[in-house]
Amino acid sequence: MVLATTTHVEDDRLMAAAALYGVPAFRGPSEDVLQRFALVARAEGARYIVRATADNPAVDIDAPRRLLAILRATGADYVAEDGMPYGAAVEAFTVASLLRADSEAVDAYDREHVTPFLRRGGAGCRTVTVPAPDKLRGPTCG
Repeated sequence: MVLATTTHVEDDRLMAAAALYGVPAFRGPSEDVLQRFALVARAEGARYIVRATADNPAVDIDAPRRLLAILRATGADYVAEDGMPYGAAVEAFTVASLLRADSEAVDAYDREHVTPFLRRGGAGCRTVTVPAPDKLRGPTCG
């Protein structure tokens, strides 16, 4: 787990909380979140990323395990579950696909939101979407 936040002074509190709890933290560009993720992935030597954003406060604790298993079993570059309630979903992807996206994505929306480029199949990304477990399905954001 790594906290990836901005260099803004208002994120100093996040950095302090991360240090207090022993969570590795990284500061990077505010607007280019895709680049921030790529910088963290390189610094950490990661192979996979499970992305849980701060605006998803009710993440299903088992979702990372499920998504990583699907990612490895299918050889996909990006995996998500369809039907998770708003605020509970995570997504998983390979660092190789993230780095390709970082080098190829030029649209500001793609740079700010990290994974739209991957979800659209950019940089040759192979995506897999699976239904969320029945017991977890709920209202989604759209």
